[in-house]
Parts: sequence; C-alpha cells; structure tokens
Amino acid sequence: MKILHTSDWHLGKIVMAQSMTDDQRMLIETSFLPALDRWQPDVIVMAGDVFDRSIAPVEAIRLWEDTLYAVAERGIPMLIISGNHDGADRLIPAARLMRQAGIYLARSLSDFSYPIDITARDGSRARFFTLPYFNVTQAADYMERPELKNPDEAFAALFETVRPLLADDCPNLLIAHCTVTGAITCDSESRIAVGGAEQVSSTQFDGFDFTLLGHIHSCQKAGSNAMYCGAPLRYSFDPNERDKCWLLHDTADGSVTRIPIVPSREMRTITGMFDELMDVPDNCTDDYIYAVT
Repeated sequence: MKILHTSDWHLGKIVMAQSMTDDQRMLIETSFLPALDRWQPDVIVMAGDVFDRSIAPVEAIRLWEDTLYAVAERGIPMLIISGNHDGADRLIPAARLMRQAGIYLARSLSDFSYPIDITARDGSRARFFTLPYFNVTQAADYMERPELKNPDEAFAALFETVRPLLADDCPNLLIAHCTVTGAITCDSESRIAVGGAEQVSSTQFDGFDFTLLGHIHSCQKAGSNAMYCGAPLRYSFDPNERDKCWLLHDTADGSVTRIPIVPSREMRTITGMFDELMDVPDNCTDDYIYAVT
C-alpha cells in the first residue's frame, strides 16, 4: 500500500503581513494534485493543521473545499486529523456525508477508538488509528483519569484503550499531531504548543508498525518507527525549515520516498551593505527576501 503523507498546510497563513494564500493555491495546483496523479497513492494522510487558525479566512476555507473535491474526484481515500491550529468542528462541516466520498476526519479523542481499514488496489490492507491533537487535561477528562499529569502518561493510557483493536493480519498505522522529544523545531511553529512540557517520547509509538506525524515543520525521523513530513511551504526564514516534500510510504517494503516540492517563491536571507544589496541583479526576484545589513 502506498500512502502519501502530508501535514501543516496552515491555509490562511500570514507571514510578516504577507498572505500566503496565493502560494498555497499554487502549491496545491502545481505540486500536490500532480503528485497524486503521478504517484497514484492508495490513501492520503493529512496529519493536522490544515488551517492556520481556528476561525479560518473565507479564501482558505474555499481553497480547502476545492482540494477535498479534487481528491474525491480522484477516488483516493483521505484520512485527516485536526491539529492544534484547527477549529476541529470547522474542518469538514459535513464530515459524516464526506465519509461516503472516502474523506475521513478525526476531530475528537473518541474517534481514536474507531480505526479505519483501507484496502489498496492490489488487495493489501492497513489499519489506521487517527489521533487528533489533544492536551493532557482533555485526555484525563475523556478517560476519567485525573491522575494523568504529562503527555507520556496520557499517550500510554490512550494507547492501552486501543490495544485490543490492533490487527494481526495487516500493518497498524498511527496518525498523530504532537511534539516528539528531540525533534528539530523552527521559528514558524507556535512556541506555545511546541515546548518541553508538551513533548512525548517516540517509544510511545512502539505498539504500532509506523507513525505518521504532523506538528513539526521540517521533514525528519522521530525515533525508529515514526516520521514527520513537515510543512509543504516555508513559513519562516529559519534555516532549520528546509527540505520541503511530500512523503510516500510503501507498506510492502517499508520504504519512504521524498517527493521534492519546488515552491513558486522561496524565502531567502541576504546580507551586505544596503548599496551592495540594491546593486545585485539577483535581488530582482519574486522570492520573499529578508535583508540583513
């Protein structure tokens, strides 16, 4: 089974007073949809943070609706979890109806108890456990376990509830939105949600064959059996935010293919004296420039 893994689109994002909606529309039209047509994945995973804020601007909502329609037209199942930036109940207003088109949304902890089985065109199957973003208090309230005090305890308790649902005849895959200890962060991530108190150990994922993660904006491994795909566009000038790609996971051999993303406009930092910077012809570009003098 081939899985296209993406996350952290942050539709409606504004960077330094510049709306990124046109760049995001170009990304979807010239990179995401063509990647679906070329690589023909059996399922798409969106690991949270579709939108940049809980009440998304109208143009971002319309862009997301157009994307869902294009995915449904292609007949590719899509599994979506809500992230910390999303207004979970606004992600797909007609979520139950969209399931008929193969679009699945997990927006509450109760959805974690209902794994989704996907069968590929070649007959192979995988079981997906969809875990939206949550905090420890939400988990403690949901499970009526006030003794839970940190993310590791909350994750362990939640995983214990689904252990009887793990399949023994196909891969068990987790989709989650969280900060794994040791992950390399960058300036475009929310420091409120990405911090030491919110980190979880990658060993928590050991009960699953693989974990597809969202939340961190740079593509990277997270332990032995988990991976972040990263945000598909740069949203800061931080050099740690790099290597933009779609990830294609193949459950047959465990391989992961990075499909490079070439943005319509880069974010570049240039340095020098003001007169020098103004004299360099290369500065005549549509790229986003951060000039340091």
